[in-house]
Formats: sequence, C-alpha cells, structure tokens
Amino acid sequence: MSNLLEISQVSKYFGDKHTRRCVLSNVNLRVQPGEFVCLLGPSGCGKSTLLNAIAGFIKPESGLISVNDQRVSKPGPDRGFVFQKNSLLPWMTLDQNVGYGLKIQGLSKEKIRNRVDHFLDLVGLLGYRKSFPHELSGGMQQRGSIVRALITNPKVLLMDEPFGAVDAQTRIILQEMLLGIWAQVGITIIFVTHDIDEAVLLADRIVVMGVNPGHIKEIFDVSLKRPRSADSTFLDEFREIKLRVLRSIREETDKLMIAV
Repeated sequence: MSNLLEISQVSKYFGDKHTRRCVLSNVNLRVQPGEFVCLLGPSGCGKSTLLNAIAGFIKPESGLISVNDQRVSKPGPDRGFVFQKNSLLPWMTLDQNVGYGLKIQGLSKEKIRNRVDHFLDLVGLLGYRKSFPHELSGGMQQRGSIVRALITNPKVLLMDEPFGAVDAQTRIILQEMLLGIWAQVGITIIFVTHDIDEAVLLADRIVVMGVNPGHIKEIFDVSLKRPRSADSTFLDEFREIKLRVLRSIREETDKLMIAV
C-alpha cells in the first residue's frame, strides 16, 4: 500500500542566531491511508511542532513533508486540524460553523445543509444546530470542532490533544465517538496526546518521541482488536502494550529531570 503521508529527514529550529535550538532532528515517518497514528512523548519533545509542520503552519529548516505526493508548503484543504480548545466562531451558530468551509468552497445552500445535518447527526448534535457555541458544553463544542474539520473531506485529520481540556468522563465519550467516526469515514488521523491510555485505545501505531532534540525514538504497533471501547482498557493485552510504552517514555522523562 502506498503512503499517504511521508515525512523525510525533517529538522526544525527555533530562536535567532544567539538562542537557536533544534526542536526536531531528522524525523522520518510514513503513514498509510486510513491509519490512526498517535504521537506520544513528554512535554518539549516536539509533538505539536511536528503536527504544525504537517499542517503547513510552520516550515522546517530541512527535510520534506508530503501528502498524496504533494509537498506541504502551507496549510491546505487536504489537511483538517482540530486544536485542544474548540475553535468555533462565537458569533456563528453551530450549523454555520460546521458548514463554513463548504460555503467557502461554493456549495449550494441545500448541499451544505444536507452535509451539515449528516455530520451533526454523526456526533449527536443535530438537535443543537441553531445553538451558539456558548450555549454548548465543552464536549459538545469539541464535537462541533471535529465535524467542522471533517466535513470538507480532508485526506488527513490532524488533532492536537483535542480532549485535553475536558473532564475524564467526557473524554471517554469523545474517544469512543472519534473511533466510531474514524471507522465510518475511513480518514487518516495523526493525533497528539500526553495520555498513554488514550494512545493505546485509539491508535494503530504509537510513535514515541524523544527529547533534546525532538526525534522519533520508537514506534509501537497496537494489535488490539477493533472495534474498541473503554472496556478495552481492562484487557491484559492493553496493559501489556501500555507498560511497554510507559517504559519507553519514562526513559525520556528521566533525561528531562537530569537536565533540570
């Protein structure tokens, strides 16, 4: 199977000539169509920087990032992005927010409405289509942000700790919802998280990133059967994978503690 996303020898620096530091060093990764890949590692390992480079928000100093054999040089409709905090526009209703990208594409009002209703129904928000963001709970706002990113049919969905700001119970609901959408839509997802349980529950592969500078340390295949749910976290296989990943990350965390 051909790769949808290719990252080849990517390095990124921050700061001027006096404070210049390497935050990503020689990163190489290939992701196939329909894969769910989680980027995991301690704070400061470059997870979000790598995600922003894939999105085209920042440019690496060296290396190549391509989606569908097209070099990434700026943001584009082939890559949807979901931030940690919802990015819904407060002056628009939920259906206006979700359908905004389709409006920019020039679709008819009828097509926009049909597609918006379909996606809102996928996440259980159809009854809230005329609500403004402040009238929705945090979890509902984030569901709206996810479908807004999905509705324009991007090739890759990039998610930067999208469930980090919600409570534990809502987080489980959102994780299971995302797994259901992913299974139905079949999109490729690159998902940044600090949560090992979340990564094992969601991912086909977990990419553990190391520190000083940020690099790919180890990649774990997650062979847990699908479909998965919160019940999967009680399986012996789940705990075994979690322990292996935890050991890998702990080595990087120890490096940070020694550096301090």
